Amino acid sequence: QRFPHPPSSLPAPLDLPAPVNVSVVSINFAPTLQWDPGPGTPAGTLYRLLDRLTNATSMVLKLNASNMFQFRVWATFNGSESKKTEVEFDPYTDNVVGPLNLSLSGCGSCLRVNISLPEADRHSGVPDIQKLYDSSFKVFWRKGSQGKELSTKNKSFTLSNLEKGVEYCVQADMSGQNPKKTIPSAWSCAFTSPAEPRTGAAAVVTSLILLFILSMMVLSGLFYTGFLCELKATRPRALMVRG
Repeated sequence: QRFPHPPSSLPAPLDLPAPVNVSVVSINFAPTLQWDPGPGTPAGTLYRLLDRLTNATSMVLKLNASNMFQFRVWATFNGSESKKTEVEFDPYTDNVVGPLNLSLSGCGSCLRVNISLPEADRHSGVPDIQKLYDSSFKVFWRKGSQGKELSTKNKSFTLSNLEKGVEYCVQADMSGQNPKKTIPSAWSCAFTSPAEPRTGAAAVVTSLILLFILSMMVLSGLFYTGFLCELKATRPRALMVRG
């Protein structure tokens, strides 16, 4: 005689939703792996990745930018596990650079422009972001509603032939096939300034004039205080009369 098996006291395996929207966000080679719980994920669910277990939905990564990576994330709850969700990450192409920093200074009818890039994360092994991408800069500048654009590889340069005493606003961004996404600098505004002091022959003439004026002022002061006076006239002996 066959007897039916007693019902199992173990709960049926839970069909646990897998994480969704798994992605790696990398800004200046500082990557973060992030994801969202799948629809219907129960409270208290944990996530496993890189041999770690966490209840968070993101993780900061420390990666060398010379390699490509693949990550798997899955949920676990009460002994049940979800399917694994995968994402690939290439630090070189999937990285966002920015924002750039820009400073201006007036130089007569011109503006001196200096651009600097943020430093890459120290774990990335990238010493210079611009050299890594061999990128140029797109520079936009405007006076009121009138604008122009130029391209340069130089971080420091001069915008020439501008109007004196006028405010110009400048913005810079990286250009090139990579990185795919960049954050431009904020608009920076400055007024062109008066011309710089003259040099060469004009400066020599100016110095001589100032020296002459200073000498005349000193002599005038000496006469006024009595240190210098006119020499008394001396009578000829022939005109002297004895008493």
